[in-house]
Amino acid sequence: MRKLLLWCCVVMMAAGTATAAAEQAQTTTCPLTLIICTTKDQRETASSFGTGTMIQNMQGEVPYASPSGKLRFKIVGEKKVLVDRNDDGKLDAADGEPVTFGDPVQVSVVLGDKHVQIPVVIEPMGDNGKWFYARVVTLAWLEGEFEKTKLQIFDSNGNGRFGEIAKKNEGLSDMIQIGQRPAQTLAEYLAIDGKLYKLKLADDCTSLTLKPYTGQTATLKLGAAEGWTINTTLNHKDDSFNTSLNAGETCTLLPGNYEIENLNAARGEKGSENPSVSLSGAGNTEKTKPIRINAGENTLTFGPPFKLEFAVTRSTEDAGDVEIGGVSLVGTGGEEYQACNNCQERSSSLTVWLRSGSKEQKVSTLSYG
Repeated sequence: MRKLLLWCCVVMMAAGTATAAAEQAQTTTCPLTLIICTTKDQRETASSFGTGTMIQNMQGEVPYASPSGKLRFKIVGEKKVLVDRNDDGKLDAADGEPVTFGDPVQVSVVLGDKHVQIPVVIEPMGDNGKWFYARVVTLAWLEGEFEKTKLQIFDSNGNGRFGEIAKKNEGLSDMIQIGQRPAQTLAEYLAIDGKLYKLKLADDCTSLTLKPYTGQTATLKLGAAEGWTINTTLNHKDDSFNTSLNAGETCTLLPGNYEIENLNAARGEKGSENPSVSLSGAGNTEKTKPIRINAGENTLTFGPPFKLEFAVTRSTEDAGDVEIGGVSLVGTGGEEYQACNNCQERSSSLTVWLRSGSKEQKVSTLSYG
């Protein structure tokens, strides 16, 4: 009896060791390299990311991964900016000469226990005399490879930190580009080649760990009417997953409720830079309900046929006096659009007529573009 119990214990221990080894083998840690922009192409890539901030009296101080935790700058002269390069809290001669808007400035950034010099760009985006809108761009990114697929992590919220994962109601996160697909929000889970992974970035940003997701998964195929091109980004309700796809594509994702982060629809010749109709800006409105994605296969269609929806308020004093408001264009998936018609007779508006028989009661215009 004792031999039998001992044999069972040995088998259980061996099984447990094998399971742990299998899990360890499935989890992959990818080394990451900090790519500092030195070429024009690299700068153009990094400049696609960044975030804007409002500053008053031409002087700004924004959160940043510098030793002091701040990035300070001041607009001086015409189209020039002075940056607190030495991070001493002062904007003075010790910081060197002001640079032209868009020119890089080297600042110190904390990565783990190291201080690294990284170029930063301050770009103007608006000025009303009192307030100035500036955009902060970090000219660097993290880069690695997972199963021959390139991974790039960008500081899209412009605070000098890399790998900030999206969390519900906690502001902007960073972004990741997987292979040649469009960059997407850096979320807790990623889909790579049809498989889901949970990610974790090392505190010093030197590696990214990807662990296979073992729960239920879903697939989504995006459809569109003939002659229409659709692309959309969907975001899980708790920000744990984010995906972008085009009409005709199928993606793997977590089951649950999703919100439309953005959606664009266009009609015209395939690949045309000037479609006859371009609709954009569909997102979360009172009319756009959450999208339910169930485990297993799902199909979703956006775009036409469209509905023109509006509210009508009739005057209590004059039955013929009505007011039209809340005009919107709603697609077949319940998505609500802002629109712009290119090369059409009315290129910047939709007009709604309300008639009683042959009598025109009211004309209302939905302007867009």
